Amino acid sequence: MVDATYRALPLIVGKDTELEWKRVNVFHTVLSLCSTVAMSVLLGPDFSMDTSLIQTIMIYNTAIMPSCVERTSYPRILRPFVWCLSPLCRAMRSDFSKTKIKLIPEIKHRIDIARSNKEWLEDGPMSLLDGLIETAFEKGSLSRSSDLKADDQRVDLLAEEIIFYHFELSSPVAFFIIFAVYVIMNNKEYLTPLREEISEALKLSGGSFTLDTLNHAPKLESFVKETCRLYDISCLTSFRRVMKPIHLESINLSLRPGTIIMAPGRDVHLDPDYYENPTTYDGYRFYNASGGTCTPHISTTSPTFLTFSHGISACPARVLATQVTRTIFMMFLLKYDVELAHEEMPAYGFANGPAYLPNPSVMMRVRPRQKDALRV
Repeated sequence: MVDATYRALPLIVGKDTELEWKRVNVFHTVLSLCSTVAMSVLLGPDFSMDTSLIQTIMIYNTAIMPSCVERTSYPRILRPFVWCLSPLCRAMRSDFSKTKIKLIPEIKHRIDIARSNKEWLEDGPMSLLDGLIETAFEKGSLSRSSDLKADDQRVDLLAEEIIFYHFELSSPVAFFIIFAVYVIMNNKEYLTPLREEISEALKLSGGSFTLDTLNHAPKLESFVKETCRLYDISCLTSFRRVMKPIHLESINLSLRPGTIIMAPGRDVHLDPDYYENPTTYDGYRFYNASGGTCTPHISTTSPTFLTFSHGISACPARVLATQVTRTIFMMFLLKYDVELAHEEMPAYGFANGPAYLPNPSVMMRVRPRQKDALRV
């Protein structure tokens, strides 16, 4: 993932030789960066250059939430018709099919390679697709020795898995990073302390970005966690469906089977009983200076921190998501100077159904730093 980010940053944000300020859209730049990195992780570094595939899957990903909002705005009995007839849903299904058409030949090619070479995983860097194919061999859903009639069905499922993982690896992470960029442009006092901490963490971890680098950057962890608290992309979390009649005595409310219940994550995060001055951004809110730690850690859920839900519904990928978010963000901060391209900071985001999405109109100016700290 680090190697993929190294390759993607100059392609999307700007090359080291471009020393002048460059005006770019934050939303589209970060989303393109995260989509490119995700595709490299999923399929391998060669596919980070497949702009057609990346653009198609990005269009599909962008339509997922609006299509959900549109369908759920209708009574349940009408939703299948909305799925079939809505222009938005039809376009999304078309992009889904186009993406699968692009993925399937490569998946078949990788399966052929795996069948002809038992040591195939030792020949080069392994992508997630390679791991999924190996898992399919181990579970018996793919034969190691020859083609089966069921191969087409399994290949189709693998393509759908890649599309799903791309969304999970790129979209939420991109939104976290976009909000972090908005915050750092609007609160420049954090920029130097964070860069100093990251540079020192990089030295302590041997000059390479590893999980140990993140462990040595508690201020950055607190900064990102506070960003997640105040600009949480999920206004509501912990989706549940009532299975049998229940009466909540504390609020004298009876719920029928089929009722959807959710936790008001944003309201919890803005509750003064839980957070002092909850509407004010404090990048060091979770930083414990005496212990040099972020307390609790960003991936630790609780009834008062619901970005990743809590309990049995807690996001299983939250550790990976927060690691990827911090790694890409710290690499961006060290490699580029960044400033707001507006006289005043526009609104950070807006509510869209149950989601809080970044404002896609915010512009920034970026340029490679004269002293690129990634080269320590």
